[in-house]
Amino acid sequence: MRLVVVTGANKGIGYAITKFLYADSAIPSKIFLTSRNESLGLKAIDDIKNEFKGQNTASELFYHQLDVRNESSIIDFRNYLESNYGKKGIDVLVNNAGISHIRDGVSADTEKDTIDTNYFATVNVTEHLLGLMNDKGRVVFISSTLGSLTGNYSDALKQKFLAQDLTLQQLNDIENDFVEAAYKGEAEKRGYLKGSYPVSKTGVTAYARILARDYKSDPRKLFFASCCPGWVRTDMGGPNAALSIEEGIKMPIHLINGNYESLIKDSGRFFFRGVPAKY
Repeated sequence: MRLVVVTGANKGIGYAITKFLYADSAIPSKIFLTSRNESLGLKAIDDIKNEFKGQNTASELFYHQLDVRNESSIIDFRNYLESNYGKKGIDVLVNNAGISHIRDGVSADTEKDTIDTNYFATVNVTEHLLGLMNDKGRVVFISSTLGSLTGNYSDALKQKFLAQDLTLQQLNDIENDFVEAAYKGEAEKRGYLKGSYPVSKTGVTAYARILARDYKSDPRKLFFASCCPGWVRTDMGGPNAALSIEEGIKMPIHLINGNYESLIKDSGRFFFRGVPAKY
C-alpha cells in the first residue's frame, strides 16, 4: 500500500485530492492529510470518513499537523514518517499548501508573505522530505498558469528562469529580488509580473524542473511535475471560477495515479489540461 502526503489539505484542492484518493479503491493508499491548523485538519478527516461511512474503502486516512512555514513542524513530521515508515516511506508528495492575498489588498508585506509561503515554504518542505521518497516516488506541485513566462516577464527574467543550468540558489535569489523590489515599489520596473502569487508559482514550476534535472541520476528514479488545476471554485478561486473542484483535481490526480512509465519521460514539466504545456 503506497503512502501519500498532501500538504494544506483541510480545504480546497488539497481536501478534494485527499477525498478522491481515499474513495479510490483501484489504488489502495495510506493518505496523510496535513494542515497548519490541527482542529481544522482533524475536522476534515472526520468529514471525509463520515461521508464514506459504511462503505468498504481500501485506503486509510491519517492526520498529522504540518505548518509549512515552521521549521520545527516540518522536522517533526519528517521524523514521524521516518520512525514509522522508514527511509523510503513516501510514495507520493503533493505540495498543495499555499495562500493568496489577491482579494485582501496588496502591500509589500502581503507580497512577501505569499512568496514565503507558496515558494520558500514549499521548497523547504520538499527538501526535508526528499530523503524519504521511495523508488519511483512522485513529487507533484500545485502551480498555476498565472505564473507562465509567456509575455509576463522581461526578456532578461525569462532567460534567468529558463536557464538550463539554473540552480536552486539562483532561483531563491530571483524570488528574494522580487520581494525586495516589492518593498521598493520597483517590481514592474525590474521586469516582474504584477503580483506575488504569479511570481511564487513561476518559482514552484522552475523548482520542479531543477529537481528533475538534479535527481535524474538518482537510483530511485523519482518523478517531478508541476501542474495547474485551472480556475477552480474554492475559497481561493472564488465562487465565480470556471471549474468545479471535481474538474480541478483531474490534472493532479493524473500525475498522482497515472502510469509511471508514461509520465517519467516528462519529469520536470508543467502540466495543464492533461498534457505537458509550455512554461
